[in-house]
Amino acid sequence: MLCASLFVKPLCSSRFVLCFVLLGILAMTPCLGVAADDEEVKKAFDVFQNDWIAKLNQHGEVGEDKIKVERDPQGRYRASYRAIARDRQYEVKATGDKNSPYVGVLKYEEQTFVSTADTPELARLGPFACEKEVVISEIFRYSKGKWLY
Repeated sequence: MLCASLFVKPLCSSRFVLCFVLLGILAMTPCLGVAADDEEVKKAFDVFQNDWIAKLNQHGEVGEDKIKVERDPQGRYRASYRAIARDRQYEVKATGDKNSPYVGVLKYEEQTFVSTADTPELARLGPFACEKEVVISEIFRYSKGKWLY
């Protein structure tokens, strides 16, 4: 009887240790998966925000090719265009929401450039100077595996 109890005790201890180790590995696996997903989501937002700025420049009302000329009260011509500064900041935040687990916050500066002259043609030629800078913040959500506009 004494021999049997000696044999069973180490076996139970090693089973306990083995179960404990396996439970620890299983418990950490989802955490490691989430961390990898977080990095993938952040990388995807980096690509997304670059594409978004490119779309704004191409299809929006920004860019040097979108110059507007107006006559001011003094009879001179004022040419202006808006541009998005190259420097921008962004961050990805977890929401805890099952349907949209992340939001991406994008901040960039929109600048207004102006040139004044006696004719519309001369105003369009410049030189242009930055008259105004506005910080724009946009929030995007991540849903069903992709960033949405």
